[in-house]
Amino acid sequence: MTFLLDNMISPKVALALRALEQDAWALREKFAENTPDSQWIAQLGRYGWALVTFDRRILSRPHEAAILKQGQVTAFFLGPFFRKYTFWDQAVWIIRHWPKFVNMAQTISRGTCFRVQQNAKMTPIGI
Repeated sequence: MTFLLDNMISPKVALALRALEQDAWALREKFAENTPDSQWIAQLGRYGWALVTFDRRILSRPHEAAILKQGQVTAFFLGPFFRKYTFWDQAVWIIRHWPKFVNMAQTISRGTCFRVQQNAKMTPIGI
């Protein structure tokens, strides 16, 4: 399973995950920085990639939410706790909990979206 970490997460975290032999990429490694959200979200659906983000605005923008749903993109929306972490705390948190992301993405139906809490509990959310 390939994961895409959006621009709100440092691309260095994706590099660290790849160093640990995980298939994780930063958004800016795969798409130009000026690519509209709707375009790269649609591509994730075509590729079958999962998204890790804390940009919950995707869910409140009807056009983007519809593309996420139609493309059956599996997405993990990190809670507000994540924004408060320093770079190092974000990196440590993601690496510590990464096996859970991988396991969840491999065992659930494609297109399921989750709200991820600080304790890494993943709750399905409807779109």
